[in-house]
Amino acid sequence: MTISTFNTPKLLLCLNYDPYTNISLNLLQPILETHNCSIIFSYKVGTKTNKFLENLKNFEQNYLKNNQNFLSFKQIIKKYSIKTLKTDNINSNSAQKLIKQHADLILSIRFGHIFKDKTITIPKYGIINFHSGILPY
Repeated sequence: MTISTFNTPKLLLCLNYDPYTNISLNLLQPILETHNCSIIFSYKVGTKTNKFLENLKNFEQNYLKNNQNFLSFKQIIKKYSIKTLKTDNINSNSAQKLIKQHADLILSIRFGHIFKDKTITIPKYGIINFHSGILPY
């Protein structure tokens, strides 16, 4: 009898550091248990900033620290031994090397970077994008 092994795809989570994404990640915990995952965080959505948006960002990040209903990002990362990766530009050559190494599939949730064509084509299974704004097409 031959036992075949199934290679679980490497999942790269591109996440914004906000309460909405935290809730999503908590709901994804069953997937985190069974997949090889890495995370890249962004800390803003969009390019415009003003006093109201800065206050909202501070509120959201403090909300994450004080919310008792869900695990924090840090708790989830620790619980599932998730690697966190860093990049300032998801389309840079160094980020593309990270993607090639860590991603068969990218799950992007409110991520604050725009994926360019050359980056989109890297993951074997593509990108699933949950985005709160209007996309160009």
